[in-house]
Amino acid sequence: MSANKSSGKTKTILLFSGVRREDAGNKRLLAHQCPVTDCRLTGDMEEAASADAILFEGSIAEPTRLLHKARPPGQIWVLFFLESPFHTMGLKEYYGKVNYTATYRRDSTIVTPYERWVQHRNLSSLPSSPSKNYAEGKTKQVAWFVSNCGDKNGRLLYAKELQKYIGVDIYGQCGDKQCPRGEPRCTNMLRNDYKFYLAFENSNCQDYITEKLYWNAYQNDIIPIVMGARSEDYRKTAPPGSYIHVDSFASPRALADYLSLLDKDDSLYNQYFRWKNTGEFIDTKWWCRLCAMVHQPFIDHHQQTVTDLDSWWRGPGVCVAPKKGQRWATWRK
Repeated sequence: MSANKSSGKTKTILLFSGVRREDAGNKRLLAHQCPVTDCRLTGDMEEAASADAILFEGSIAEPTRLLHKARPPGQIWVLFFLESPFHTMGLKEYYGKVNYTATYRRDSTIVTPYERWVQHRNLSSLPSSPSKNYAEGKTKQVAWFVSNCGDKNGRLLYAKELQKYIGVDIYGQCGDKQCPRGEPRCTNMLRNDYKFYLAFENSNCQDYITEKLYWNAYQNDIIPIVMGARSEDYRKTAPPGSYIHVDSFASPRALADYLSLLDKDDSLYNQYFRWKNTGEFIDTKWWCRLCAMVHQPFIDHHQQTVTDLDSWWRGPGVCVAPKKGQRWATWRK
């Protein structure tokens, strides 16, 4: 759509979980500089029958009476997820009623990743090492900022085991160091002092790659060590050659041995930064796309609703978790 082009009618999008005052109306759309801004975001449930679209967030735990009513003709229902299947509710109440799924999963109706990397130049055309030494001045090895000590993938146990063989500084409630994430002094410390960052998700699920990779590691010129989605998911999402996946190693000790090798060799360390200046991270402008979509004639929307949502969202193979006593080397198999 061209700038500010629409059907001529302001569309109402009801956010079932509510909307912040600073985002109400079209404020969020204006803030994102959307090409289509004549949508109104509201959290007023009194408008459920008249809204053009309703956005249900997967973190809502309690079924609503609204789900037991017929969807008004022409109204669009969107199911929106940012959390993994381990941290979202059962979806039987939504069977046969949702028009769109909007999640970080690449097989969603509307793909809403935390970030999107777009490659412009091939690494093969670049020098073998970047011009900048990204190891310069860094005297510490591994950092991790973490506040949620519960997980579905054993990430804390893995980090504690890794800590036996290489320097791992854990900040927050799960460690013995404190530095509030997001404070400039902590960000500067991470960027200037550490060579590696544990970009560990709380669940190992398909395509589940969050801000831990993009904002904590890449923005701070630090090599991310990743745990969460499968290796093939990272290959399709992250800049090539920019991260280290725990699945590539038989044990935390084997990973520590490799990190120690990189720590001692600036040339090898810098190989993980060849991707710099070969592409860009882009904002996929989810709210802009949602508003533009609602302005499309209803006949353009998927008339078929999604039936067995749970099989798609949390069916076999979507997520994996270690069994009690199982070694890290085998639990992904």
